[in-house]
Amino acid sequence: YPTSAETCGLKDGGCVQSFQNGQIHWTSATGANMTRGGAIRSLWLGTGSENGVLGYPTGTETCGLKNGGCYQSFQGGQIHWTSTTGAQMTRNGAIRNEWAANGYESGVLGYPIGAETCGLKDGGCYQSFQGGQIHWSSASGAHLTRAGAISSYWAQSGWENGPLGYPTGTETCKSTGECFQTFQNGTLSWTPTAGVTRS
Repeated sequence: YPTSAETCGLKDGGCVQSFQNGQIHWTSATGANMTRGGAIRSLWLGTGSENGVLGYPTGTETCGLKNGGCYQSFQGGQIHWTSTTGAQMTRNGAIRNEWAANGYESGVLGYPIGAETCGLKDGGCYQSFQGGQIHWSSASGAHLTRAGAISSYWAQSGWENGPLGYPTGTETCKSTGECFQTFQNGTLSWTPTAGVTRS
């Protein structure tokens, strides 16, 4: 049942009405969309709801994803939830685009496990996922590093602050079993016999 009257005068001329199990927000740009009580809605409220980085919802919460996950789309990105990762947002931009290009939660990275964090070297940003990370800088673009030997070597050498700098490509493996990934200041290669070497 509704628990309040419809209230207007929100950001961008929006309106909202509260119900026992959530709210419905409307704007002329997004239409009417509900946010249900739960982890996704709680994270959205924590970011400032429609006044925050995500803006208004643009769709309803949808479940049935990999590992029982759910997601909801907003003007500024999405929030994904699973019982193991909790609710995490991905903001519109280069990092989210790289995640999308690699299959979202069904790809090698899986679900996000933390929020996008900026303020890194050269104005860079990164976000952590179940299967690795995505780093971005204006000079290097957004590229993923998969959890594994190459990523571990890069981490031990100081991540983007070390001699290699940011990744400039995605880890690629050959039919021979050799894998490699390019960085601003070199290439890391891995083979089962030699492990990781830098060139």
